[in-house]
Amino acid sequence: MAGFAHEISNPLSFVISNFETLAAYLSIFKEIIREINYVSMNRNKNDFYIFFSLWNLLKIAYKLDFMYYDIYNLLTETQIGIERIKNIVDSVRNFAWIENEENFREIDLNACIDRALLLSKNEIQNVAFVEKEYTDPLVLEGNFDQLVQALLNLILNAVHAIKSKQLDKPGLIKIRTYSDGEYAYCEITDNGIGIPKKNLESVFDVFFTTKSFGFGTGLGLSIVKYIISEKHNGDVFVDSEQGVGSTFTVKLPLRQKGY
Repeated sequence: MAGFAHEISNPLSFVISNFETLAAYLSIFKEIIREINYVSMNRNKNDFYIFFSLWNLLKIAYKLDFMYYDIYNLLTETQIGIERIKNIVDSVRNFAWIENEENFREIDLNACIDRALLLSKNEIQNVAFVEKEYTDPLVLEGNFDQLVQALLNLILNAVHAIKSKQLDKPGLIKIRTYSDGEYAYCEITDNGIGIPKKNLESVFDVFFTTKSFGFGTGLGLSIVKYIISEKHNGDVFVDSEQGVGSTFTVKLPLRQKGY
């Protein structure tokens, strides 16, 4: 909870600060309107030169050109901050849902992937082609919705990595499944921007993100790790080369102990 509070407080603090600045600007605009009204009541309303001169004086006195520019930036930053808070809250809500969901049954891992691909269709469109190489069927014991969520997060992570590389043509996401008789495996490979070596050990940490501020919560991959490792007694690995791409490998037991 301490980490959650810290992540929320950061964007919230500058949202509050921005609103305070906007409120101060509003007071300035009210003062300008008051002065214009005062002049209009005591001068000939048709005296254009008076109003033009007054407006130029007010623009200089109150630095209106700067204010116009700054208001746009403040609103943009505030929107980013609010979106980040919303994304963090939504992701934490996902944690709560995962924690309370224990409905395990026999499921097809390939069907989980296909559902995740369907849910991410709009994100993938015009960004990447998808190649599938399935071992079919690939039945294991698990929670269908939880695994769909984990695979969806990995697919979206691949999409964002490709977007970040700014290719002049669609990228490629390869999805491969196979089994060794004890575990089922799913490999998701992209030709995106890749992950620096120094960050490989941290990618699954809660709130860790390499994305620009406002564009990532740092919870997507930590949710993947939690679902795969904690809820399904499996594991997830990453292999990546910066500038070349990444492969995330999900390892899941075919049978759950005590199921």
